[in-house]
Amino acid sequence: MWRVLLTVSVLCWNSKGDVTCRNNKDEGVDWYIIYKAPRQAGYRLTGLEYIYIDSTMKTMETYTSGKLINDSDGVLANTLRPLLKQVTSMEL
Repeated sequence: MWRVLLTVSVLCWNSKGDVTCRNNKDEGVDWYIIYKAPRQAGYRLTGLEYIYIDSTMKTMETYTSGKLINDSDGVLANTLRPLLKQVTSMEL
């Protein structure tokens, strides 16, 4: 167990980055819940639509953004972009 703790500590010691939840407008939010709707031919769902709720919404209503889950400027892409961007320099 101590090996796992040591490994995680070493990996996080010098890590820098601004990884946070991002909404559809690429603004930081405290949290969000995203649900990918299943494919259903009767409802014309392709399996890429999603329902989204975040910490800035006044009520717990579902919000369908009109974007698909694989859009390059959607909520999932906005959140994962800092983790998936190409590294151009290995300087600390």
